[in-house]
Amino acid sequence: MKHLLLLFLLLTAARAGLAQKVDSVRYDHGYLYVKEFGQGEPIIMLSGGPGLSAANQEAVAQALGKQYRCILLDQRGTGRSVPDSLTTATINLRESLSDLNRLLDHLRLKSALFYGYSWGGTLALAYATSYPDRVKALLLVGPGIICHDPRYFRIMEDNQTVRLGMSERNQRDSLLTRAAQKGMTAGMEKELLRLNILSNIYDKNRVDEIAQEVTRSTFNARVQELMLFDLARTGFDLTDKLPRLPPKVAIITGRQDPLAFLSENTQHLLPKSAIVWLDKCGHFPMFEQPRAFYLALESAVKELL
Repeated sequence: MKHLLLLFLLLTAARAGLAQKVDSVRYDHGYLYVKEFGQGEPIIMLSGGPGLSAANQEAVAQALGKQYRCILLDQRGTGRSVPDSLTTATINLRESLSDLNRLLDHLRLKSALFYGYSWGGTLALAYATSYPDRVKALLLVGPGIICHDPRYFRIMEDNQTVRLGMSERNQRDSLLTRAAQKGMTAGMEKELLRLNILSNIYDKNRVDEIAQEVTRSTFNARVQELMLFDLARTGFDLTDKLPRLPPKVAIITGRQDPLAFLSENTQHLLPKSAIVWLDKCGHFPMFEQPRAFYLALESAVKELL
């Protein structure tokens, strides 16, 4: 199970920069923290996880902030947006969707373009199916699951495992066994993260470079555990809802991303969607192919708005 949870950990980090504005939104169990970059059409930016802080998309927000108003949210339970308790009552999909309504209301926005990376794409799609009038358009980068189906997890795990050599697989399995027996140490977590990155990138020679970027973001494993439990408990499934989704959708995905089949499934179900494939690229397009990624990003936002 811990290995499966790590699948969702592979969601990018970005170079830190200065925000134009830092804000917070009060809710029953704490505050949601946001950073804003730029002015113009609003873009709500949702990072990956579940459980990763918003730092993993800050460089993307800064780039878009040159032309648009980018609102980068630390989702509930991540970064500074930690509630007074982490339980099934405070960490679940329903509350995360309510948080997005709180954010738009606080900013006095009737609607916005939603950018979602990996898990952030899943959350953006769930929000759009629940509150379509508040979503102008969707920009999904390597989006995550659209339903909590064990088959998806098996395919993701197989796609990752096949990219590791035998010695790397043995190392990973040994680390997971030791963690289960004696507990996870910081050193073991770092080694597992490096192996996980190896299984998600196109060019293995860049693993240490990309690991530096990934580790800029903090990760809350308890939040991930609670959110995945909630998705399983509630039978999370957007399959029947996506074909009726009114907003336009753009998808950007690495052609060699182990999760690329999720982008294909999502695009197939969306009547108003287009997908851009980035060659020689895994699950970290903003780091693996930055030039192609930012060109695709700029073009997609212009088309959507």
